[in-house]
Amino acid sequence: MIDGSSRPPRRTQEQRREATRTALLDATIESLAEVGYTGMTTRAVAARAGVTHGAQQHHYGTKLALADAALKRFAESLATDGPAARQAKTLDEDPARSEWERCGELLDAIWALYSQPIIGTIAEMLALSRTDADIRERMAENSTVAHLITRTTGAMALPVLGRIEGFGEWILTAVTAMRGLQMLEPLRLDGDAALTWTSMRRDLIAALRVRADEAGVTV
Repeated sequence: MIDGSSRPPRRTQEQRREATRTALLDATIESLAEVGYTGMTTRAVAARAGVTHGAQQHHYGTKLALADAALKRFAESLATDGPAARQAKTLDEDPARSEWERCGELLDAIWALYSQPIIGTIAEMLALSRTDADIRERMAENSTVAHLITRTTGAMALPVLGRIEGFGEWILTAVTAMRGLQMLEPLRLDGDAALTWTSMRRDLIAALRVRADEAGVTV
């Protein structure tokens, strides 16, 4: 006979709600990465999350509300698990590495992030925001969060260069350039019309070196 006291405690209503929301947001991120915002449906997300369509509508009443909540969670995750945040945690692991080396590694890590399918969906929604006021309002909020986190964690990852006047603008220029380059990737441009990550990376570092020289900063 099984002792009833050995059974795991029943989850509270709030715990069940949180589990449902988490499942929905995880499923939304997966759907957005696979089919984009235009191709995503709330019914498909609910099915992927293993919940009823009614439960999905209870927590997130519209497709935009669902996508917005998922992207907001993604943006906020950059504060603790984004490329710059991860690099900031490893500053003491290899003190021999120069800050310029870390700068290049940081740019590569951010580029790897921007090469993920979900970033393509963000670009899609930014384009849609030009003519859709509701999407524009949500994307403005999420972009503000992401940009502030990028500036803060970037300065933490590069503590000396991060103190240079204009560093925040530089790193936002970098991520904006990456977003633009990523949008061009499917076109497979070549010859003089092409732009590669290698050349963009070189130019971004050169631009920061100019700022460092002007500020008299040596690392």
